[in-house]
Amino acid sequence: MRIHATAGVMLLGLLAGCASQGTMYSRNDAGKPWILEVNVNPCLNPDAGFAAAAAAAGLSYRDLIGRIIDAAPRALQAIA
Repeated sequence: MRIHATAGVMLLGLLAGCASQGTMYSRNDAGKPWILEVNVNPCLNPDAGFAAAAAAAGLSYRDLIGRIIDAAPRALQAIA
């Protein structure tokens, strides 16, 4: 199961070094969540999982890339 846009996921992403975008995969095992992977550099191909997750959230691929570009200066400040 892929988790999207909750405060906990965003916090975990920040702790893992995600400054602007990323993906996190988890599994729910008998009610106990497990984090399987945090990817701070997801594939940005239009047919990849990151773009599919954005589309599922109502964000077009063009808008997704635009948001990443718009966030770049803040991301650079966060790691500087």
